[in-house]
Amino acid sequence: MTHGANRKLAAGRRRRDALGVTLIELIAFIVIIGVVAVAMVQVFSGTMRGSHLGKELTQATQLAQQRMEVILGQRKTLGYTLFTTGDYDPCQSGSWTGQLCTPSTGFSVSSVRGVVDACGSGCTEVVVTVNGPSGNVASATYQAWNY
Repeated sequence: MTHGANRKLAAGRRRRDALGVTLIELIAFIVIIGVVAVAMVQVFSGTMRGSHLGKELTQATQLAQQRMEVILGQRKTLGYTLFTTGDYDPCQSGSWTGQLCTPSTGFSVSSVRGVVDACGSGCTEVVVTVNGPSGNVASATYQAWNY
């Protein structure tokens, strides 16, 4: 073989290598991407089925926090020394009505003002508990000193 023929053979090989991917490589890529896509759809559809529980727990936590804010506002309004077992929660005493006192269907809110000195000298603990429709429970606890 002559030197010129070797050059032509090498140039032809380089052109063929630079053409791109083969049909088999393309089909393998599409199959792999398809398998990955199906797996991801399965995972996300399973997650979406159980997502109502997370939503419910979040809503219950927000309801507990809202009621606690109402109770703490009542404490400030009444004055810190007049905050008694009968009037610490305006929803229970009947002085408030509405969405904060009557939450969405399926949720129940209760609050308890603990015994004085239960969490230390001069301390009273208030606990708000929310029960959700599916049995999820959320609570907020506040400890206040110097009533």
